[in-house]
Amino acid sequence: MKRLLFLFISTIIGFSLHLPVVYCETVNDADINEAYEDKHAMASDAKDDAESQKKYYQDQKRGWYWNEKIPEKKKKEKKAANDNKVNDKKHFIPDIKNYSAEQLWNMHPDDFQDLLLAFHKKSVMSPTESNIKDYIYMQDVARRKALAVTNVTAFVTQKYPEYNMVQDFPTATPGRGSLTRQQISEVKNTIYGAKGKYGILYFQSHNCNYCKEQSGILKYFIDKYGWDIKQIDIDKNPSVAARFNTQTVPYIVLVSREKQDYMPVSVGVVSLDDMEYKLYKGIKLLSGELTPEEYSIYDFQRGGTLDVTVPVKKEKKMKESKNN
Repeated sequence: MKRLLFLFISTIIGFSLHLPVVYCETVNDADINEAYEDKHAMASDAKDDAESQKKYYQDQKRGWYWNEKIPEKKKKEKKAANDNKVNDKKHFIPDIKNYSAEQLWNMHPDDFQDLLLAFHKKSVMSPTESNIKDYIYMQDVARRKALAVTNVTAFVTQKYPEYNMVQDFPTATPGRGSLTRQQISEVKNTIYGAKGKYGILYFQSHNCNYCKEQSGILKYFIDKYGWDIKQIDIDKNPSVAARFNTQTVPYIVLVSREKQDYMPVSVGVVSLDDMEYKLYKGIKLLSGELTPEEYSIYDFQRGGTLDVTVPVKKEKKMKESKNN
């Protein structure tokens, strides 16, 4: 019995030796409150995050593409604000009493135009007899000013003949006839003189009805000037047609034998007179006797009012005379 009691006590003592040690601290009220606040803050943050995520996913389907409409109240407020702005805008209302005849006559054209428009708007806004009369008066001033400019222009062109275009572009019937004869003569002489230096390529197609008409006109040209014309069927010679940028037929091209350069003359059916004029201009351009800026001028008109190079040449001549 004693032996059993000894074993029991020994077992209890040995078991107690292997038990973990527990340390205890004294906890006060401040620590408890701090722990409570931390727990409450964590719960609040979690709630805010949940609300934020909830709003985020709820706000996804918003805007015009989700048929969201602007509140009607805002529209009305915006419209009312715009209406107030329009009503508050001030417009210039002129009074004819504030302007003397001398002021109107010597006024800058831009200022006069603005003032004339203001009187016009005033007469439309309030079409009374007085307002309409003021607007007509302004128009009368403008008409008389334009007449004055026209009169002085006529005086200057008479006093300084170098600015009078009548010398190169007559208005009288005899003068017009003389001008036409000079133009025709220059065209024909240029084409006759260019024979052998230039050639004509005539692009056509066997199934083109317009080409048949143009071929008949070209026969008159050959009989008149004796030029050789090479006829090219674009269906049989597509590479040649592409080289000369043939887009449609009939198509006539002037070719320089000396410079290996070319100039289109006409596309579609062209009359003999027009063909002669275009050939004349093409010859002058390819030879370098004419620039694109001088396209409309004839040789007999050089140095006159239709010559665009006169001002530059005149100034250059004056500078050279001063240097000498």
